[in-house]
Amino acid sequence: MLVASRDTATKAHAVFMNPLCIAPARPEQAAEISSLIKSLAHYFVPDQSREVAQAFLATFEPPAIEALLADASCRYYAATQGDALVGVCALKDGRKVYHLFVASEAHGRGVARALWERASADARCGEPAAGGGVFTVNSSVHAVPVYERLGFRPTGPQQERNGVRFVPMELTTGP
Repeated sequence: MLVASRDTATKAHAVFMNPLCIAPARPEQAAEISSLIKSLAHYFVPDQSREVAQAFLATFEPPAIEALLADASCRYYAATQGDALVGVCALKDGRKVYHLFVASEAHGRGVARALWERASADARCGEPAAGGGVFTVNSSVHAVPVYERLGFRPTGPQQERNGVRFVPMELTTGP
């Protein structure tokens, strides 16, 4: 058992020795993206057994991810280190944070910030975005501190929809 633990720690350390690469996500990454998000579901879906939660979780299945990747209104980014997918970020309609997920073993390593900086910079440089410089997100309760560090502020109280507890937040940016 000790050897397995050492091997796991060694592999994780080897991954983080590689530089972080952020690029548009590719359709062939859909299954890996799906696995990453579903591995984090316990952070944002407290009772995954509820029928409404199951319907929501189905939106993270590979075909749903493939559809997002093909959606012209969605910009989807993947963060990799070596061959490992360590995070994803998707913006819909240029201003709505649709996905921002970071692998548990990569928490606290700047992956979310790097993904956000790339996605938001591309949104500000690209086509004129709706929302007049305002980015929005329905943050899981767990992720509120992360979004606050990125500059987002709550715009309302905690809510629940589709079995997911979230806090609506926004970030206003300058020109």
